[in-house]
Amino acid sequence: MTIARDGRMVVCDTGDNTVKVLTPDGSQLLLTIIDPDRARPWYAVCHQGMFFVSYPGANNVKIFSKDGMFVYSIGTPGSGDGQLRGPVGLTIDRFSNLVVCDCRNSRLQIFTIDGKFVDTIGGQHTGLEAPQSAAVSTTGQLFVTDFLKHCVHVFQ
Repeated sequence: MTIARDGRMVVCDTGDNTVKVLTPDGSQLLLTIIDPDRARPWYAVCHQGMFFVSYPGANNVKIFSKDGMFVYSIGTPGSGDGQLRGPVGLTIDRFSNLVVCDCRNSRLQIFTIDGKFVDTIGGQHTGLEAPQSAAVSTTGQLFVTDFLKHCVHVFQ
């Protein structure tokens, strides 16, 4: 679950493979997002009226409009630049880029909001093994949980 800037709750429901958007108090369902391929969603964030949803089984991130309509995908299966293996956690950095925890590739992949590959954070110098979730502080620091190392990495 994440909280959008306007307070709405964004919840990935693996029971029925949907993303549900609820009122801030959780009392009303506002929107149900359904992947056209019926893949299982893992994590979702809302940014600039768009929903970014990770699908680790499909090895991509799908973007949906404010009305829940599929718009485009980011990433293809693999380990090259712009390719993903088991994308899980997502966040938007201070430059409005999408940061994807590319768990099975032991790295973070950074994309523009419209899906263009920007950069990779990974390799031995970062210590990332299985990045699971990410968050950005108000000062721009990037915090990444690592499932296998049982720690939180902090990037400036």
